[in-house]
Amino acid sequence: MNLIVRVATLVIGGAMLALAFSDDVRIVGGPGLGLTELILLVVGGLNVAAAFVGGGFLAGWLVCQVSVVATLAVAEFALRLTVAPRYLSPFQLDDRYLYDLVPGARREYRHMPVNGGTQLYSVNSFGFRGAEFDAARSAKPRVVIYGDSFIQAEYTALENTLAVQLAERLTSSLNAEVEVINAGVAGYGPDQVLRRVEDELEWLQPDLLIVAVFTGNDFGDLVRNKLYRLSFDGQLIENEFRFSDEIQLNASLETSEPVLRKVGRQAKAGIQAMLQGDQPAPPSPLQRTEERLEQHVREYKEFVISGDNVVYDLRTDPYSADIALQPDSDSAQYKIRLMKVVVAAIQGQAEESGVPLLLIGIPHPMDVLGGKHASGEVDTGKYPAYEPTRLTGTLQDIAARLSIDHINLYPHFAAVDDPAALYLLGGDDHWNDVGQSLAADVVARYIEDRGYLKSD
Repeated sequence: MNLIVRVATLVIGGAMLALAFSDDVRIVGGPGLGLTELILLVVGGLNVAAAFVGGGFLAGWLVCQVSVVATLAVAEFALRLTVAPRYLSPFQLDDRYLYDLVPGARREYRHMPVNGGTQLYSVNSFGFRGAEFDAARSAKPRVVIYGDSFIQAEYTALENTLAVQLAERLTSSLNAEVEVINAGVAGYGPDQVLRRVEDELEWLQPDLLIVAVFTGNDFGDLVRNKLYRLSFDGQLIENEFRFSDEIQLNASLETSEPVLRKVGRQAKAGIQAMLQGDQPAPPSPLQRTEERLEQHVREYKEFVISGDNVVYDLRTDPYSADIALQPDSDSAQYKIRLMKVVVAAIQGQAEESGVPLLLIGIPHPMDVLGGKHASGEVDTGKYPAYEPTRLTGTLQDIAARLSIDHINLYPHFAAVDDPAALYLLGGDDHWNDVGQSLAADVVARYIEDRGYLKSD
C-alpha cells in the first residue's frame, strides 16, 4: 500500500511540474512565471521529494491534494452553471473573418452604471444573434442585415434591436410575416462583411441584403483589419495577415481559461484598484479626438507605408478622425478609396446572387451633435475642414457613384428635437432603443416605397 501511495504522489508531483512549465492557458494562464506556476512548482517539487523520502504522512498528504482539486473542480462547475455568460467570450478567432460569434454562445453584456443593468443575449446555431431559423427558404420574405455592434446590439434586449423592430414593421405593412436575420457582429468592418456575404449569401437566399455601415469608425476598420489592401492601380486585393502573439494569447484565455481563474483575476483587479486610490483623470473629449487622429495616422503608416501585416487589435474602433478632420490627408483618401472598392465587391456579390442591396449609413453621435459629445469633441478652430455631415456624406457619395440604393440616417437623426436621446450615455457612442426604433421606421418606409418585398 505504501508503494502505491508513493508512486501516486510521484506521478502527481511530476504532472504538476509538467503543468508549471507547459504555459497551458487553461491551467496557468499563459507564458511567464505567475502565482499558479509558482504553486505548482513548489507543491510538485514537494510531492516528488516526499515520494522518494516516504513516510506515514504521505497518505494524508495525498488525500488533502485530491480534496483541493475536487473542490476546485466543483467550484468551476458551479461557476459555469451560474455566471459563465458574464465571463466567457462569445467570440472566437477565425482565419477568414478575423473572428466571429461562437454558435450557441450565451453572454452577459454589462452596461456602464449610467446606462443601467446587464443584458443577456444568445447566439443561435448558425452564429447569428437571435432565435433559430430554418436554413431552407420558406414562402415568407427574408431580409438579412449585416453590420457591426450597431446591428448585433449586444447591449440591447432582442425585441428592441433594429433587426427585430424592422421585422415587426415590415410584417405589419405587408400583412405577412417577414423574417429579418441579424448578421451583425460587434467590431466588424465592411471588409469582414464582404467575406461573410461571399460565404453566406448563397445559402441564406434573402430577398433583400442590407449592409449597415457605422460611418463613425468603419472606415478605420479597413486598414486596422488588414484583410485587404489596394493594388497600384486601385484594385482590391486580399492581404496575407497574421495575428499578433497577444491576440492569440488573449483569444486562448477567452475561450479556454477556467471561469475560476477569470473570477480570481477580476477580484484581484478590483482590490488593486481600491488600494491605488484616486486614478488619473481620463482624457478630455478634445484630447480623445486628438489621440484618435494620431492613431489613425499611425495605423495608416504601419500598414500602407511600412507593410506591416500583423493584426494588433480586433474590436477597438476609434472615431474616423482622419477623414472627419483632415479629409485630404493620405490616410483619409486611402480609406475612402478602399471603402469604395470593398462596397463595390459587396455589390458584385449581391448582383451575382440576384439579390437587391441596400446600404445604410449610421452617424456618430459627435457628428449628429455638431462635433461635441462625451466620447469626443472637435476643435473647429484647429480643424476648419470638419463638417458634421462628412462621414455619412462620404459613404453616400460612394453609394451614388456605384448606383447602390442608400439610406443616410444623419438627416433623420439630426432632425430630432434632442438627438442625444437617440444614443447611450456616458460617452458610449452606440445608439439606444430609441435610436434603433427611429432607424427601423426610416428603413421600413424605404423598403415599402421601393417595393423590395412582395407578400404571397
